[in-house]
Amino acid sequence: MAARAVGVDGPRRHRVCQNEVGVDLKQRRPSVNQISRIGLDTSKHVFQLHGVNAAEEVVLRRKLRRKEMVAFFEKLAPTVIAIEACGASHHWARLLQSFGHTVKLIPPQLVKPYVKRGKNDAADAEALCEAMSRPTMRFVPVKSPEQQAALMLVSVRDRLIRNRTQLANAIRGHAAELGISRQTLYRHVSPDGALREHGSKLLGRRM
Repeated sequence: MAARAVGVDGPRRHRVCQNEVGVDLKQRRPSVNQISRIGLDTSKHVFQLHGVNAAEEVVLRRKLRRKEMVAFFEKLAPTVIAIEACGASHHWARLLQSFGHTVKLIPPQLVKPYVKRGKNDAADAEALCEAMSRPTMRFVPVKSPEQQAALMLVSVRDRLIRNRTQLANAIRGHAAELGISRQTLYRHVSPDGALREHGSKLLGRRM
């Protein structure tokens, strides 16, 4: 019996020790509940996650679809999440905040120096996670829907003003092709674009 105990696998006491070490390593393995911060790279359909624990060890590398991502963070214990300040980032920030998480938006130009390798979703998520930990990092405040709506109105107004200026310049250019000066054009065309009195006769003579 003693000879059987000392075989290829070694004495019984060695095998027991190995099993205990294996169980201990499994127990020490970081779990999702130990995540201290997460870098989240967003897109239209696929979201890349990169999470570390308090010891700066990577405990999460995962790619999730939109519905899977929402369900994941809804069940996750409150943590700190970094998102690049880009399209739809404020929407995702508000949603994650409703789950109890702390969300920090980082400008893209401040994340780029932390990308360690070729640009891809995994590298961007890792860079977000790293940039968030910097004590001097600057963050973008999360905007409310009302604040975003006000900014949209300003943006649409600026676009309409540019379109009006482009149209006015085009009209003056076409009128110049017919030998009509800007002053003559203003006298015969109203601000709303309608011809004033004798305006059609003037254009008829030019044609």
